[in-house]
Amino acid sequence: FYNTLFELDPSLKPLFKGDLKEQGKKLMTMLDTAVKLLEQPDKLMPAVQKLGERHVDYGVKEAHYKTVGEALIATLQAGLGDEFNTPLKRAWTAVYKVLSTAMIEAIKKVESKAVQEKGKVKNMTKDTSELGGFIQSALEQSNTAFMMIDRDFNVNYVNSATMRLLEKHEA
Repeated sequence: FYNTLFELDPSLKPLFKGDLKEQGKKLMTMLDTAVKLLEQPDKLMPAVQKLGERHVDYGVKEAHYKTVGEALIATLQAGLGDEFNTPLKRAWTAVYKVLSTAMIEAIKKVESKAVQEKGKVKNMTKDTSELGGFIQSALEQSNTAFMMIDRDFNVNYVNSATMRLLEKHEA
């Protein structure tokens, strides 16, 4: 499978950092599980979606799934020979379509969430600077002494309540 995959698209090889024999075992286990659970989509689809989410971390993109499907069908054809007839090819193509569609939807969901989170971080940064001004203003008006020092005990900030307290006890 992997030789076929890398022949179809050599740029995919860097995505596979581990042992390809071990990776092949995982792929076969996943396909075996998927086939066994075809009649139980309520169990199959959540597992496939989680698998798609994990593949985002590996650098897998939506376009890669087409090449993987082509490599899978070619590998089945080579391995099964004449037994890989038209109905079997259609069945495997349909199964792969369902699995890859679920994984692609998971990728889109993860990427969409990442974009939203990035927007939240930008908004939070803006809100934090506004909040900082608000807090500083509140501290200045407070009767509670407040002082900020760094790890070297350099005073970075004192509010007016702190100054009054220090002046009172200075003598």
